[in-house]
Amino acid sequence: MNKETFKQTYLPLSASMYRTAYRILGNPEDAEDMVQEAYMKLWKQRDTLDGILDARAYAVTSVKNLCLDTIRKRHLSYENYEKTERTIAAASTPYSETIHSEEAALLHRYIDSLEEPQHTVIVMRDIGGYSFEEIAAAVQLKEAHIRMILSRARRKLRELYIKTKHHHEQKKYS
Repeated sequence: MNKETFKQTYLPLSASMYRTAYRILGNPEDAEDMVQEAYMKLWKQRDTLDGILDARAYAVTSVKNLCLDTIRKRHLSYENYEKTERTIAAASTPYSETIHSEEAALLHRYIDSLEEPQHTVIVMRDIGGYSFEEIAAAVQLKEAHIRMILSRARRKLRELYIKTKHHHEQKKYS
């Protein structure tokens, strides 16, 4: 795709891209940053964009995915900070800190093992604190569907945790 075609096709989509980013991130500056980042990625891919049938859907999906990646990165940074704060504040025994750390790591692995959209929904709701309305807008599903996905994701995490605990208890007594 040449420069002029790119401008004519993708630049008019900035408002749609911004609205999507703003709905997900809730911050105008962050939304603008995500739109700019999406444009940079699209520009780098311009040689392959001629085959895209729906440029608007492609551009909006690109910015949505960038926003979700940003949320995940922020969560990881916040989680590391929070973990350090808890460790310092608790001043607990090395044993209890190890147990807590292992359980947190285990839960993280379980969350990472969830398939989409369960992974995104549980990260946005339970970790990011987003409303059902915001999540529905981000993943382009109805709120009722988001609630069902979240319920199933939590149930799956609970089952994995119980299964692991049961397995460890059996190992301990055998």
